[in-house]
Amino acid sequence: MIRRSKPVQLLEWGQGTSQSNQNWSEFGKGKIVGDKKTADGHRIITIQLAGACAKKNSRDESVKIAQEGEGMTPTPGKWGEVAFGRLKNVSGSTVEVEVKVAVKIGK
Repeated sequence: MIRRSKPVQLLEWGQGTSQSNQNWSEFGKGKIVGDKKTADGHRIITIQLAGACAKKNSRDESVKIAQEGEGMTPTPGKWGEVAFGRLKNVSGSTVEVEVKVAVKIGK
């Protein structure tokens, strides 16, 4: 479950040439803002970043959203994946991520 009250981390897929040198790396931290939006049956999650969007891999629009203490195996102090989608829009420090699968957003 995605918690609105917790900060989020945005992760991007690396630019390596093979699976052995590619990994997920953080390109922004922030919080979820705005109301829940849907477009064509997909959820749009709007995130206000603390700084500028520092995405390095322009070839891949895949984005993971992670929150501390959440995910498949919730562990206090560890960041866990809560959603996976694609980068839809970036304007300044506001990022929109389109999630195609069902997600539950709580307080």
